[in-house]
Amino acid sequence: MASYYRSNVSDLPEVNPLPDPCPVTNESSSHAPLASQSCSKEKYFYTIPPDKIYPETPPAKQRRGTWWFLVLVGIFIALNAGLTGGFVGQAIQKGRESSETAPTTMTIPSSYPSNSSTSAIGDKLSIPDTGCNFPTSKAQRRIPQSTFAINYTTICNAGWNGPDDTVGTLWTLSPSDCIVACASYNSFHPGEKRLCVGGGFVPSWINQTEASKLLNGAPLNCFLKSNTEGIGPNDREGVGIEVVALCLSGKCNGIGQA
Repeated sequence: MASYYRSNVSDLPEVNPLPDPCPVTNESSSHAPLASQSCSKEKYFYTIPPDKIYPETPPAKQRRGTWWFLVLVGIFIALNAGLTGGFVGQAIQKGRESSETAPTTMTIPSSYPSNSSTSAIGDKLSIPDTGCNFPTSKAQRRIPQSTFAINYTTICNAGWNGPDDTVGTLWTLSPSDCIVACASYNSFHPGEKRLCVGGGFVPSWINQTEASKLLNGAPLNCFLKSNTEGIGPNDREGVGIEVVALCLSGKCNGIGQA
């Protein structure tokens, strides 16, 4: 590289040296730039890329696990709702079928043991008193009575024949329970053509073993009736069995002795 100097000749213009694009320091010439290396005055710009912001999302495996969990929960809820709806629907359908096919004559169920039982309910219970003083008195007299605000009449030593007018049969502890069952039947069958007007009651058949043996079947002692045409003499008087007719208030007028 040529060195610059200032001439001593006064008539020459003053020249300022240009900056050397590749200055050489006072270090050894072995550190000078090689000829193949070039110094350039061009400016280079380097742009720092912005920081990447990653969304805070769970890993793919975790997302898939959460999705499957929600699917399983949905399936469980759907199955549970379907099963519940199915059971409710079946119950409603069975209720409709039973109400459509139920006969107009209702047999009131009673709890009694099978014939193989060694001891039946009521075997050790005392025979309920009807107030008729049977068998000392065998008159068909009328006795007004009441129970649970239900007025009724007991017609002593009177049978109630005619199976066609039976609307229910059951086993009860007393004649008052039998007449309450008659009133309850009417409460559960409003508008029914065949309503209960009373019933025949056999006091000694509170002993279920005896009742089951004589009836050759289920032990019963209360027979609910829909009319009074079957009321007549006690057909079991000859074998010493008391039978009374129980009538709701005003249903057996003119029957029996006052």
